[in-house]
Amino acid sequence: MNTRLLLALGEHWPLSPACKWAHLSSDNNLLEQGYSGPEGWPRATSCEVLLCGPQVLWLECTLPALGRSKRRELPRLLAFALEDRLLCDPGTQHLTPTHRLPDDQSTREIVGVLIIDKERMRTILGMLERLSRRPVRIVAELQTAPGESDQWHLSLAAHGATLRTSHQAGLAIDLEDLAPALSRQYAQAGPARPDRIDLHVEPGYLLPDGVVRGDDSNQPLVSASPYLWWQGMTRA
Repeated sequence: MNTRLLLALGEHWPLSPACKWAHLSSDNNLLEQGYSGPEGWPRATSCEVLLCGPQVLWLECTLPALGRSKRRELPRLLAFALEDRLLCDPGTQHLTPTHRLPDDQSTREIVGVLIIDKERMRTILGMLERLSRRPVRIVAELQTAPGESDQWHLSLAAHGATLRTSHQAGLAIDLEDLAPALSRQYAQAGPARPDRIDLHVEPGYLLPDGVVRGDDSNQPLVSASPYLWWQGMTRA
């Protein structure tokens, strides 16, 4: 039987080698799950990786509209557009376009891009290769956490929080900074702020007192479906 091993790797892996994992059947049924180092990972036909937390950034850039013949220029234009928004040389970052939308002006377009340090990617791939767990796919939790509807979605787990403000936007938030960060995001949204924020909590995770209460933002948090980190990977 073909099976899939899904690994949720945080920003400190492999220095901290233990991670969450899920073992799925070929039709995406959960066979088993756990938290361990590589020695505890089950055998599987294939391996896939979920990058959790702040090691991935998701931004949007406004670029000149590119015809088919000029799309090869996209990496150069993205690097130029991101130069003032990153605290490092864009050339050191791996850039993956996620979506392209027309701007209000027909001569421009909005491009979404996932950003991760190239050296970080080499570290992950090199270690998994040595473990004979070469991944067939790597995705970001920013994309797989709940975010299908027009509402905002806040997913909480022991490894961190993910805020989805649309199906084309996501932000990783440190749990210690959750309340003020959520307040800032809600205030900055202005008239576009939602009438509620759907709250998804990982089973077994106990919310610290006050962790979802912003200062005076009155964010309308509403309990929603549980957060199952592996489930989003079956849809991505």
